[in-house]
Amino acid sequence: MRSSGVTSPTVTSSLLESVESGDLAKFGLIPEFIGRLPILVSLAALDEDQLVQVLTEPKNSLSRQYRKMFSLNNVKLHFTDGALRIVAKKAIVKNTGARGLRALLETILLEAMYEVAACSFL
Repeated sequence: MRSSGVTSPTVTSSLLESVESGDLAKFGLIPEFIGRLPILVSLAALDEDQLVQVLTEPKNSLSRQYRKMFSLNNVKLHFTDGALRIVAKKAIVKNTGARGLRALLETILLEAMYEVAACSFL
């Protein structure tokens, strides 16, 4: 996989679905460590639509958390569908998945959060 230059997350996750204990030994893990792994599980890479769902649908989603944080300073925050898709695309490009969404939003909204906080002190 490395020698061919394949880096697509979907291709990688589909290849990882077939990994077995023997493959881990060939990779270099010691048998004593492999024996302590009762099951092997691979996770599929999320696509753009699924990442947007993670941003919006859960009860305590990131978009709701940031809206609430801004509303504490009487600022109304609205995410357009296009903006959410851009964040999802950046997570795919960086290959961070759903775990990287918070860091991306934090980076994007950092300056706005500083401005809101500065105005609240005035």
